[in-house]
Amino acid sequence: MPRELRERVAADVIAVVSDPTISDRLTATGQAVRLGGPDALSQTLKQQADQMAVVAKELDMKAASQN
Repeated sequence: MPRELRERVAADVIAVVSDPTISDRLTATGQAVRLGGPDALSQTLKQQADQMAVVAKELDMKAASQN
């Protein structure tokens, strides 16, 4: 997806979830509301993947074999 389009979609989403009614409804369903664009999301996903890799290593978890 072109960066310009990602930025436009992100701006629209941020505008919607900035509404306290929407934000409260999302939070009530267990969703985390974080305002940020595509770069912030990418960074968050990388951090979470890195954290899960550490946990998996500490628990000596291995990937399932896919046949």
